[in-house]
Amino acid sequence: MKGGVPQVFGDYYLLTTLAQGGMGSVHLAKRVGFRADIQRFFAVKKLQRGHASARELRRFYDEARVVVTLNHRAVCHVFDVGVVDDEHYLAMELIEGVTLTRALEATRLE
Repeated sequence: MKGGVPQVFGDYYLLTTLAQGGMGSVHLAKRVGFRADIQRFFAVKKLQRGHASARELRRFYDEARVVVTLNHRAVCHVFDVGVVDDEHYLAMELIEGVTLTRALEATRLE
């Protein structure tokens, strides 16, 4: 996403980085091949290439296994799980709104 140019990542275009942490990052994405007038956006969570230990990978895929079995309005849906160029990812429902971090910061200010 250098200079605002989408990065192709498997079946997705990564449009921008939404968050970044010690284990990986979350990106706003859309599917490659969707018609311009029919777009669906996703949150793609990626583990950093080469930084995931066997334990972290197990936790990552345990999360995927649990979340794909849940169907509740308070839990985002996982649509895809995979690996692209040795980077493990989850493609999830994009839920727009205030992040948990911002909500917690707002309650501290009150």
